[in-house]
Amino acid sequence: MRAPPNKPRLIHWPGVLRFLVYVVVAFALIAAVALLPHHARPPVAAIKLAAPSELTNPLMRELVRCQNLGDRATNDPECLKAWNENRRRFFDGVRDVNAFSPARTPKATGSTSQP
Repeated sequence: MRAPPNKPRLIHWPGVLRFLVYVVVAFALIAAVALLPHHARPPVAAIKLAAPSELTNPLMRELVRCQNLGDRATNDPECLKAWNENRRRFFDGVRDVNAFSPARTPKATGSTSQP
């Protein structure tokens, strides 16, 4: 007796599974490439600012001090002067970096003249 011929299948499961494996591998590669730049740069906390006392340029020393103040620097008149001077030098092309000498107010140095 002859064996009955195989019925044609509607879904070829080995082909479907192979396709799904390719899709999963492709998705994993795309996700790895997309997330790679996030791991390549150092965390924000690892960035160290130079201490103002280590800088010889008075303008840079003042700018670093203002940067360390954060939002309070917007109310500090010395920071406003330093930012204006830095902006002027940038747009005018001034090369003399040691020409800036901020006049400290009593508030900025911590000493007060009040009794």
